[in-house]
Amino acid sequence: MINTKSFLLAPVLVLIGEVVSTVIVLYIHPGGGETIEATFMNYTASRYWVAIHLAQFCGTAILLAGVLTFFHILKVLDGVPHWLGFFGSIAALLGLALAGVVFAVDGVANKSAVDAWATAPEPTSQPVSTSPKPYAG
Repeated sequence: MINTKSFLLAPVLVLIGEVVSTVIVLYIHPGGGETIEATFMNYTASRYWVAIHLAQFCGTAILLAGVLTFFHILKVLDGVPHWLGFFGSIAALLGLALAGVVFAVDGVANKSAVDAWATAPEPTSQPVSTSPKPYAG
């Protein structure tokens, strides 16, 4: 028999994870601008860029923990449902690993690149030629 309190844990985790992710994306994430330059300036102005992406990762992890909890609470031991749950669990863990990579690249590497772009000097008015001078001989 399934314990009702344990069974309620899974949807609560899924709901909490989804609410955390949604609130971060809709209300806290600085978002884009009308041009790429405006978007980069929004990202550069954000002091909490890394923390925002860490919170998004935590929301994703909580949501996937709820999905994994379903499989472990149901205790399906035989047949096709067991293997579907098993491979679903592996897919959820791979999804969490990929989400970690995405949030790390967007939260750390992208922020560093945008900050470097914002502090780069303005280009000169004359282009620099990298081709050799023509032979005048």
